[in-house]
Amino acid sequence: MPKTLSQPIDHLAPHPRNPRIGDVEAIRESIATNGWWGTVVAWQNGDDAPTILAGKHRWDALRSLQTDGWATADGIIT
Repeated sequence: MPKTLSQPIDHLAPHPRNPRIGDVEAIRESIATNGWWGTVVAWQNGDDAPTILAGKHRWDALRSLQTDGWATADGIIT
């Protein structure tokens, strides 16, 4: 059965074959204006970092914001 877990943003890894191209800057603006309301779906395979299956561009935008000093309340993506 799937589990819902909170993970530190740096604990996730992008899927190496993600074919999508998103507007990370627009997503970044939205998160900065409205806060983090998204989810990132990841698959845990053994001891490797969870691989992002959905939400990679939200993840990219949030990482970019955190580099600039912005953070979620607890520094965790939920």
